This record gives sequence, C-alpha cells and structure tokens, in this order.
Amino acid sequence: YVRIMRPRMARIGINSVFLEPGRTGGAEIYTRALIEQYQRIDSPHTFVLFVGRGHDVIAEHPRFEVVQCDIDPRQRWRRIVWEQLRLPGLMARHQIDLTHFPYGSLPIGFRGASVVTVHDTLRFQRSIHVGAADHIYRKCIDRDIARYRRDVILPSQTDAAIFAKHV
Repeated sequence: YVRIMRPRMARIGINSVFLEPGRTGGAEIYTRALIEQYQRIDSPHTFVLFVGRGHDVIAEHPRFEVVQCDIDPRQRWRRIVWEQLRLPGLMARHQIDLTHFPYGSLPIGFRGASVVTVHDTLRFQRSIHVGAADHIYRKCIDRDIARYRRDVILPSQTDAAIFAKHV
C-alpha cells in the first residue's frame, strides 16, 4: 500500500505595504521581482499580498489575492505604526499560515510563522547617522528577530555572518 501525501495548501502572506508607487530602491525591486517570480512557479499555495493605497503591484495569477490596506506607503512613520498595530490582525483575518516580510521589519512580538529579508548590514559595519527613533525601532526589530529565532534571508554569506554576529 502506497499512500501519496499531497502538500498542504498554505496561505502565504507578503507584506508589500511599504511599496511606494514608482519607487525603485533595492527592496522595492526585490519585492516586485519576488512577486513576479511567485506567479511563474507551479505551486498549490495561495499568495496574499498586503498593499498600500495607490500601489503598483501587478498580481494577475489566480493563486494571488491582493488586500488593499488603508495606509499610504509614502507616510513612513504612519505606515510603520500601522504595520505594528493593524497588520497582525489583518493577517489573522485572512488566515495567513506564513508571512514574508521582504523589507527587513515585522510587527514586534508577532508570533506567526514568518521569514524576514534583511537587505544590508551597513548599520553594523559603520557609524551611520540616523535619528533616535530610527535607531530604537531598528534595535527592537533586530532584537525580535533574534528572540523569536526568525528565518532570515540575507543577500550574501558575508552579510549573514555580520548579521549573526550583531543580532
């Protein structure tokens, strides 16, 4: 007797609310390419994209759901507060099994299954002047990643080693 196990269909959330229409920074290019590639793979999973107002994300595959969030991605601190306070509940309502946070941050204390992409480790390598609020926010995110042993994607082995040393 052979029992064939079918993979469980998961609902995979992708936090894309930070994507500003037309902005082409590294994280934005990465996230748009990731969404495009996910639409090309054969997968039983459903992808749920959380996007901000005026988004320019193209998701036409039937396995993709786009959730329009009532937040303007150009208002950075308002968006960050929204991600911290409102996004976890929204993900729960959409029954997300795994969430990808492709912009290096996630809701502090979030306990759901997740993976975080950290695009660079410059903040650990040289003194970069950032405001006190940015410094505290980044420190809280890094502490959360370490505390809950988040899965992290980094662009290179060197960045991975630096991140592991400092987090």
